[in-house]
Formats: sequence, structure tokens, C-alpha cells
Amino acid sequence: MLKKITYLFIREVYYHVQSFSLLLPVYSTYIVPEEYGYYDIVITYLSFITSSFCLEIWTTLLRFAIEKKDKASKYKIIQNAGFILSGSIFLILIAVLIAHLCVDIEYAGLVMAYAFVLCSQNFYTYIARALDKNTCFAVSGIVATLFNVAINIALIIGWGFDYSALYYSFIIAGIVQCLYIENQTHVLKHFKRTAFDKCLIKEMLRFSWPFSINLAFFWLLNSYSKTVIASELGMEANGYFSMAAKFGAIIQMLAGCIIMAWQENAFQKGVSSDSGIYYTRMGDAYLKLLICGGCLFIPIIYIVYPFIINEQYAVGLSIVPPYIIATIFSVYASFLTAIFGLSRKHLRYFILRLQVALVNVITIHLLVGE
Repeated sequence: MLKKITYLFIREVYYHVQSFSLLLPVYSTYIVPEEYGYYDIVITYLSFITSSFCLEIWTTLLRFAIEKKDKASKYKIIQNAGFILSGSIFLILIAVLIAHLCVDIEYAGLVMAYAFVLCSQNFYTYIARALDKNTCFAVSGIVATLFNVAINIALIIGWGFDYSALYYSFIIAGIVQCLYIENQTHVLKHFKRTAFDKCLIKEMLRFSWPFSINLAFFWLLNSYSKTVIASELGMEANGYFSMAAKFGAIIQMLAGCIIMAWQENAFQKGVSSDSGIYYTRMGDAYLKLLICGGCLFIPIIYIVYPFIINEQYAVGLSIVPPYIIATIFSVYASFLTAIFGLSRKHLRYFILRLQVALVNVITIHLLVGE
């Protein structure tokens, strides 16, 4: 598990160092809050739609493939998950097109391309993990980050693009990452028409649908606030909020490294007589680590914020500390979610998440209305 965390940590740290040292100053200087707020709200909806329509099939892929020892069985699972993903992507593109006809989405073509690449990128990165190619996973993230940073700087500073540069950079970087992983894993080379397994697909779908519902609750808990801010206070306010939320992404990055490695470890350990004690100890240690990290990180933010973020986003500094605290408990909940992935008895967890999501939605409307 420590080795997996190391690979994930290297990849994620590199990505966020590049983003914070180069991209955030560029975004906050050249993109006005209203445009950044609009971009962020589109991505917020798009992330929800892609994960929900795809039924988080990449998580299911990892869950099923990690149990197999031989590569032939792993590639069969990958291919059948690919069949599910293909149908999901088609529905996503139709949904975005219908939404564009109803509300006139800016850069609708780029949004559709973004959705396609986002799904493909998630799929390929989980393939690398399922095949235990951690070096490939880490290097692909670094390569994609380099492309993302370079294209953003070239388009925004060099050629004067507006926020559409964020779409272009993500799309190109995502394609590069997928191609790199494909070159290392040869997924398409192992494609066989005879690998289609109707029973396996049904089993994967039965396992996946609870993840989709969980994502809906997760979105209501973590991203619904942006939609309320945008509708009630305007896109400019959402721009301030979204820029401040980038600092919470640092906590999510560090925690995400552990969660992804923990997810694989939990799937391998399964449910046994001593698993309850093991998961409890890991959960307690993880929460303590998050709280200690947050206490150290918040004071640092007040020092570095003026140097990283342009003054037109200065008002967002007051949002950062409470957002960090909320992020800590959010990622801890994600950590616990990995345990529920071991079992298909999701009813109790379903009810709990529903209650939490409803409380969050009601509270947001009450507070924003003040």
C-alpha cells in the first residue's frame, strides 16, 4: 500500500505544484471572476453527469479486475466495462446537446469534447491501476500536466484566449494521457469481439448503480452550493468561491492519494473476522492526519494567497478556511465509502447519505437567502 501511495503522491503533488505555481496566477490575472465562475459551474454539472451516466464504471472495473490474477481475465473485464462506457458516453453527449438547445451553453462543442475526454481519461487511469502499472499511472499524469500547463500559458498569455483555453488545454492533455497509457497497456490490441459477456456486464451494472446514487448525494453535499451561489448571487460570486476552493483541492490531493491506494487495499482484503478492527484503526489514523494537516495548512494560506492569486480575487481569501474544514470531513467520508464498496448491501449507507444531502441542500438555501 505504501508503494502505491508513493506513486500516487508523486503524480498528484507534481500536478498541484504546477497548477498553483503557474496556472492559478494566470487564471486569476487574465480571466475575470464572472467568466471563471461560468466555466466552473459548467464543469460542476458536467462532472456530475459524466460520473452518474457512467455509473462510476471505472471503480467497478478496478473492483472486478483486482480480484483476477491472470491478465486475460483482467482485459476481459476492461473490455466489457468499455462496452458499458461507450453506451454511457453516447447518452452523455445526447444530454449535453439537449441541454444546449434549452439553455444555449457557451462553447457547447468544447463541452461535449471535454465530457468525452473526461470519461476516457478516468477509464484509462483506472485501467493502469487495475493492471498494477503504477509507474505508468504516475508518469501519464505528469505528462498530461506538462501539456495542460504549457497549452494554458500559450493560449491565455500568448494568444489572448478567454476561458475557452481551459477547455482546450484539458482536452489535449487528456488525449495525450490516454494515448500514453494505451501505449503502455495495449488495451485496444487485446480487444476481441468474442470477449462480450452479457452476464458479466449485468453483474458489473448491478455492482455499479449504487455508486451512481452515491455520487448524486456526494454532488449535493459538495458541489450543489456552487449552483446556488451562481443562481442567487451571480457568476462573479461563484468565480470567487471557485478560486478559493482550489486551496481545498490541496487537501483533496493529499487525501486522494491515500484513498485511491486504500481502495485497492480494501478490495484485496475484503471482509473477514478481523477486518472491522483493521478498518477502524485505519479510519482513526486517517482522520487524525487530516485534522493535523488542516491545522498546519490554514495559517500558511494567509501568507501565500496574495502572492498566488491576483487582487481581483482577493475577496475569496475569507472563504478558504471554512472550505478547508469542510473538505477535511468530505474526504474522510470518501475514505469510508471505500469500505462500503466491499459489500453490495448499500441500503443503510444510502439512507445516511440521503439524510446528509438533504440537510446540506436545505441549509445552503437558508444561509444564502440571508
